Amino acid sequence: MIKRILSWLLGLPVLIVLLLLALANRHMVVVSLDPVTPEQPWMGFEVPLWAVLYGGIFLGLVAGGVAAWMRQSKWRRKARRLEKELAMERVARKQLERELTGGGATHGKARSSPLATAQGGAPALAGPAANASAPAAVAVKTGT
Repeated sequence: MIKRILSWLLGLPVLIVLLLLALANRHMVVVSLDPVTPEQPWMGFEVPLWAVLYGGIFLGLVAGGVAAWMRQSKWRRKARRLEKELAMERVARKQLERELTGGGATHGKARSSPLATAQGGAPALAGPAANASAPAAVAVKTGT
């Protein structure tokens, strides 16, 4: 509600000033695209001065908007990439949740893991190191 009130409080005086500017500048001017012969241009037309002023303001706003849009393209590109990554992570999370609750593709089968659980619940190595029958000897060098 406050935003709307501020919009009217600021917008209404600006509108009044623009209308007064248009009323004060009603006389016609020649807009020419021929810099060589300004007396008789090959392409020129008469328009009210207020239209020239408002047209310049409008073109400035459009040019500024296009420049800002082009400058922000890297941020939009990054946002799209991060949205795709987030969507992939959500899919992976849902898949893991299904597997953990038993509703996934493994459904009751033991999952293979690089770590196998040893007696007592502590993880033990799986693979060639798990097949070693004796612990490896450790040499300690003492300085003399």
